[in-house]
Amino acid sequence: MAPQQNTDTDPLRLLNFDCATLILDHLDLDDVGNAQVVSEAWEARVQEWAGTRGLQKLFPDAWKKHFAGTEDASKKGSNGYQLFRQQALEETCEKRWAKARALRAHEYIIDKKIADVVMAGEYLAWRQERTQWVDKQEAGVFWTRLGAPAQQLDMPVALARGLVHMKLHCSGLLSVYSQRVVTRDNRITQHVYDLTTSTELWRRTITGANTPHAQTQVYPIAIGWARVYHYGATLTELEAYDLRSGALLYTVPLFTKPVLIPAHSQVWRLGGLDVLVGISKTAGNAANGNPRAEMHFINTDTGYSLQTLRFDYSGGPDDLRIKVSTRRNELAFALVGGMVHGCFSTQIFEYEAARQEFVQRSLEDLRRPTPLEVSWRGWCTDDVTVWDAFHRFTLRVDRGLCPWGFLVPFNTDSCAYPSLKVDPPAVVVGKGNTRPYSVKDKGFDVLLRAEIGKARLFLYNGDSEQRHEKHHSRLSILDFGYGGCTIMQAQDCLQRPDSGW
Repeated sequence: MAPQQNTDTDPLRLLNFDCATLILDHLDLDDVGNAQVVSEAWEARVQEWAGTRGLQKLFPDAWKKHFAGTEDASKKGSNGYQLFRQQALEETCEKRWAKARALRAHEYIIDKKIADVVMAGEYLAWRQERTQWVDKQEAGVFWTRLGAPAQQLDMPVALARGLVHMKLHCSGLLSVYSQRVVTRDNRITQHVYDLTTSTELWRRTITGANTPHAQTQVYPIAIGWARVYHYGATLTELEAYDLRSGALLYTVPLFTKPVLIPAHSQVWRLGGLDVLVGISKTAGNAANGNPRAEMHFINTDTGYSLQTLRFDYSGGPDDLRIKVSTRRNELAFALVGGMVHGCFSTQIFEYEAARQEFVQRSLEDLRRPTPLEVSWRGWCTDDVTVWDAFHRFTLRVDRGLCPWGFLVPFNTDSCAYPSLKVDPPAVVVGKGNTRPYSVKDKGFDVLLRAEIGKARLFLYNGDSEQRHEKHHSRLSILDFGYGGCTIMQAQDCLQRPDSGW
């Protein structure tokens, strides 16, 4: 309960609304947040200001987009505060990225490869291998909500042993696929669990798992906000199932003939609709020798193609990645190819609402620094590198002795790095802390993978000397924003609901 303020000396009660509004107009976002917890009266006054005047003053673009021409003041106030809160959380998150200062770090020791770990929203799940010779622990699925202890999901041992695939939704729904290889038809059973209640919602048996197109037909193309999408039997139809009940809602013909690559398929929200986004390979190569591909945007209600982008990329199909913009109020994404001659080819596309399609904004080659550019810091030339093409920085973690990570700004005018006269900031965790966060320590001295999300930095470490009997790995998740910076359903949203990477 918020502390009670003496009404006789409470300055916010003594001032009229206009004077109190003028004072709130001059506070920064941190002070606005502190003002809300003074008392219930202050909280109500601050929220009233934030939903109208505060939103209009501090976030005018969001105000115009959502409330231009709205006459209902009550609607502005109630919905406006939620919009103000989201905008404020995302802006403070961007400031923390610029300073390389995370709020907190979550660390998990996992007896699996990173490919077998799934994350969406605030939830994380992974499969634990059976360890008969070490501690006789049976196979199982473990999960946690960030900040809470990990716990084992209550499921039959046979189901856990045969687990071949998992998908996680940001609402806490976990879909597991298990195969009983002792049966002749290699049937796969799908089970959907609600992690918030630890209950199984529904299950179904999928036959024909040993057909040529088994993986394409058995596993979903992508998961939306309330539906899961599958191919039909002939791969020419789109089937939509209810996520919580498993009921088949409808089937529509697909007017996009090529089969989408499962690893790249996802669901975005555009104009309030679920839009299936996927990539398919095409025959032949471009003039520069790079392979060609197509990116499809499909209306999941009708099966019609909304737009098709044709492009070529560097590297192999497994190297191609879709990176959604991490900046506030920006509907944009980058297609990042593999590294060729020390460069990542990056094509950035932005959504134009007037045309209702994505248009190419830039084509960039982000290159790794030369030994001369990094020798001043003593970094190795084979450092692990991960880029954020929108915030314009890269994470640098040395494979040498230094255990810290650095967020280094870059540009693409002449080289990937600016003048190196000023030291880049090392990643620090915790308010008031000055010691850099040790990316590599506690026996996990090899950084195997790193990912930059909208509000989180993901670090996956292994052990170079395999000192752990079970070959444990460590997953570290550094939070740069509060829960409000995570995935949220909106009219327009490119953050997929089935992934936290």
